[in-house]
Amino acid sequence: MNSSYTRFREVRFFGSLDGLRALSIVGVIWFHSWWSTPYYPTLASLPVLRQGEWGVHIFFAISGFLITTLLLREQNRSGTISIRDFYIRRSLRIWPLYYATVAIYAVIMLTFQRGSGRAHTFFHYLPGFLTYTYTLTPLVPRLPSKCPSLFNQAIPSVSIVRPSPLLPFSRSPVPHIPTSKDL
Repeated sequence: MNSSYTRFREVRFFGSLDGLRALSIVGVIWFHSWWSTPYYPTLASLPVLRQGEWGVHIFFAISGFLITTLLLREQNRSGTISIRDFYIRRSLRIWPLYYATVAIYAVIMLTFQRGSGRAHTFFHYLPGFLTYTYTLTPLVPRLPSKCPSLFNQAIPSVSIVRPSPLLPFSRSPVPHIPTSKDL
């Protein structure tokens, strides 16, 4: 087997992705922090300041890479992928922080924004936030920003719906890709 691939499989933490992850998060926060301010028209006229949405795309690509890597490792280790176990692990990793964030935001709305339009909107959509279905409501005009979470939820299930040797995490065996050593 290719020594580069062997080294890749042994890596448990991709430290170089932390920098990309940080940049993507800063981009998303920047983009959302001025979106609804009176400065929006001025800031939107500067092309470099409109690029914060790329943070979502970068984060999406990093998530896809890491999830696919986890699925490939599980398949290599056990010969198959447990979709149920995958979703349990992802839920235990994501939901605690997600629900803590929603709870903190609810406290902020009750403490500092009580009676405001922002608080009213937040509490109106709180059931969607709590059931993780807010992205499925027609209110969300920026659905592409929600696609990474939808992708993270859907990618492992693709192998159940349509098994394919082209998908490395499908139930069918992963095809051997010849290397120069095979020739």
